[in-house]
Amino acid sequence: MGGSCRTIPYEHSAIYYLYDHVWFFQFRGTPTNNFTFDFKGGRTSYHTKYDIQPGNATWLAGAPPISSLPSSYDRTTTLFTGSPIATGVQTTAQRFGTTYYHQFAGNLTYVPQGIFGGDHQFKAGFRTILSTAGGAVPNHPAGNYILVFDTVGGVPHQPVEITTFSFPLNALNRLNLDGIYGTDQWRLSRRVTLNLGVRYDYKHSFIPQQIQEASTFVVGKTYAPIDVGKWNLWSPRAAVAWDITGSGKTVAKGTYGKYNNQLPYYTNNFADMYNPVVATTTAYRWHDLNGDNDYQPGEVNLSTAAGSPDFLSITSAANTQPLDDKTFKVPTTHEVTASIERELITNMSGRVLYVYKRFVNQYDITTPINIARPYSVYNIPLTRRDPGPDGVTGTADDGGVVTIYDYDPAYRGAAFTLNARVNRPDSQADVAQTIEVAAQKRLSNRWSLGSSFGATKQHKWIQVGVIENPNQNPFPLDETWNYQFRLNGSYTFPFDILFGGTLTTLSGVKGQRTYVFRAADPLGGPPLRQLSTVTLRLEPFGSQSGPVQNYMDLRVGKTFRVGERRFEASVDAINALNTNVAQSTTYVSGPTYGQIVLIPAPRIVRFGIQYSF
Repeated sequence: MGGSCRTIPYEHSAIYYLYDHVWFFQFRGTPTNNFTFDFKGGRTSYHTKYDIQPGNATWLAGAPPISSLPSSYDRTTTLFTGSPIATGVQTTAQRFGTTYYHQFAGNLTYVPQGIFGGDHQFKAGFRTILSTAGGAVPNHPAGNYILVFDTVGGVPHQPVEITTFSFPLNALNRLNLDGIYGTDQWRLSRRVTLNLGVRYDYKHSFIPQQIQEASTFVVGKTYAPIDVGKWNLWSPRAAVAWDITGSGKTVAKGTYGKYNNQLPYYTNNFADMYNPVVATTTAYRWHDLNGDNDYQPGEVNLSTAAGSPDFLSITSAANTQPLDDKTFKVPTTHEVTASIERELITNMSGRVLYVYKRFVNQYDITTPINIARPYSVYNIPLTRRDPGPDGVTGTADDGGVVTIYDYDPAYRGAAFTLNARVNRPDSQADVAQTIEVAAQKRLSNRWSLGSSFGATKQHKWIQVGVIENPNQNPFPLDETWNYQFRLNGSYTFPFDILFGGTLTTLSGVKGQRTYVFRAADPLGGPPLRQLSTVTLRLEPFGSQSGPVQNYMDLRVGKTFRVGERRFEASVDAINALNTNVAQSTTYVSGPTYGQIVLIPAPRIVRFGIQYSF
């Protein structure tokens, strides 16, 4: 579940505090004419604190005073009410988040003369990140659960489900990322230059000892440290530049690079899923026996055994398959580029560029798949009416009949929940191809100008991870085109007054309509019995598109010279047009369909001064 400012009222909002600290150092030098070094390091830390709104008990008119209202969500209206509750270490409600990491990097460059058949520039370097991330969540004042309501039999806001959490908790996860590399820029001749390189990455994810406190829905326990996984990865890089005519006016370039993706090491830490103290969430059907719209013991059968009448799903480390770092592969990007550049006139060049990227070994960082409930057991087809964008059946915008699938009741219960991270097969790799045409006029005669136009063709699977049931089959690909145009330039007026700007135009953000089918069929058909909801894609990706986005940044600057010293004063207008075009829109059928959930930051005016001596 997620919401926006339109579906989260004041009572369900949180008070947010941020405390961050950064320190940094750097050493660099040139001991000899052909040898340089650069070394830097530092520590970044930030702590986030979220509190529920004080006094929100007054929102429950006529009821006895309580410290806070129970958290709730209505699937029909998509409104969150009551005091907010954290769903783990990643959510912004009544928690204290901890993130800090040390980072060190350095490189050495050596430029010998005329060895190994040409001129060389050797470079070697390293980077190390030592990270810790986690969070503490206390017991929620109104109970460690969120209540779910829905429209049942035409009656709105009826109790249907409850999700419980293993609060309180205090979880920490760690990830070390180390990399070393070496490159050689080898000028074979006056017309041919090679860039050759190789990189080695070592990644280590682990969890220190954890302590779980006992509470309403969880027993206390101390857990031993866990070694999540270690990876040793190599990646080659190569590039060539060829002066076609020998005049230096036409150059062809080609590159190949393999890039090992960086495992997440801060907000969504890679080890979260395997940490036994990261929130255990369990969903049940809820029977509000006394009709007070709150949970009391006895209203839910809390058994997670097979055949339990109320159990729906569970997410916990106990129901998570330990990672096998021999079979799980770190996602990799293969990139190939080809370009040709030509001097068009003096101080002006043109370029045509092609970029091919292939993304392999993809997986869903936040949502694993359940390998204990295979694809084949989703064998109960149910037909439902597509309610159209308004989410209400029986209106003019209704669509056709669609099929959703429930799974065999023999596979109910926690015994048939085993979450795992699984790489998507290579046959389902994402591919992006870009063609770009650009022209650039270097600064001369007091002015400069540049322009580019690019188009990218996507072949991208919308399901980030593996498709695990037939409800994820419809319209699975993003095969859209995206366009971008950039124009930048500057002019230096008399008295060293500089005026410059950048215009960026992007095509509208693409999307597709979906709908969350609930257990009961509003038209009276058979209900879902094992699943509580099914989300179905109802049209090809790209059927919906936001407006074209135009952004302009401007700068005015003045240089003052006093002998050999120089002062530069500047004023920048970022998003000078104050564009508020939609950057993200929800296309879930229902009351929030078409709502804009993200717009650009407003116009920012920034003043700066620089002193050079």
